[in-house]
Amino acid sequence: MTMNNKKSILSLLLMLSLGVALHAQQVGIRVANPQEALDVNGNIQLNGALKINGNAGLPGQQLKRTAQGMAWENMTLQQSMTRWQVFTTPINGTPWTVPAGVTEVMVEIWGAGGGGSSSADGSGGGGGSGAYSCGVIDVTNVSSLAIYVGSGGAGGRVANGQDGQASEVRWTQFAVNYRIQSAGGLRGLVDAAGGGGPIAPGITVVPSTMSLFQLPGQPGSPVRSTHTLAASGIFYRLVYGSEGGAAFQFAEYAKPGSNYGFDPNNANTGASIFGSDSDNIALAGFGGSSNKRTTNDGADGGHGMVVIRW
Repeated sequence: MTMNNKKSILSLLLMLSLGVALHAQQVGIRVANPQEALDVNGNIQLNGALKINGNAGLPGQQLKRTAQGMAWENMTLQQSMTRWQVFTTPINGTPWTVPAGVTEVMVEIWGAGGGGSSSADGSGGGGGSGAYSCGVIDVTNVSSLAIYVGSGGAGGRVANGQDGQASEVRWTQFAVNYRIQSAGGLRGLVDAAGGGGPIAPGITVVPSTMSLFQLPGQPGSPVRSTHTLAASGIFYRLVYGSEGGAAFQFAEYAKPGSNYGFDPNNANTGASIFGSDSDNIALAGFGGSSNKRTTNDGADGGHGMVVIRW
């Protein structure tokens, strides 16, 4: 046996001892019948770069499946921030301690919703939703943030509702005080809807280098009514409960108050004559609807909310 034959046999034995199988240009490691170009049964340790079509990616990018296969893509800010804390109970300046090693946090702030109104004939307006704010805060040399979550406005009882309170985040950096405020929604009136929480200039104060996104809240629905034929030549007025305004990012959720009403001219229908109840709501920042079905009171607005991501 020649030396070259010995080397070939030794090489084959070594490959078999490692569990490597060659089959139709497919390589299997601890796989008898590999199904891919490289089919591995076990862990892979890589001392080097993983290149996708020759591209090893950039620092901070993540490997993502696309329509064309795998590719390196930039991570969004929310993807890079994997922890969060949510505040939904009304609070007044509760401190949130910045975790060690964290230099940036993203805050989202919803103002509370205004309360819906009610009237004797069911013609009240819905309350407006709270404003929304979103920004990334540089917390270098910042020890804590002060969190304020506004209370939802109370619904009126044969009266106007109450305004929702603002939600805020405050902090101090290099002896300068900063604040981001999302105003509360305005109350529904007996004869009109409440406006959405406004973006009030001069109240929010942030560093000049900070990017901040803010939107006003949505107004509630105005008074709605129609007429129906009860008998030949006799018409009754139907008054519908009005919706409260929807908070930003939650607009796809059903707004209470849109599918019910009552006939104030019919003594036999003191409450609603059709549809579901429109009770107080829990969604952050929503405005309260007018004239709830069971009590005819205006619904309370939703409390505000603050979300911190880092």
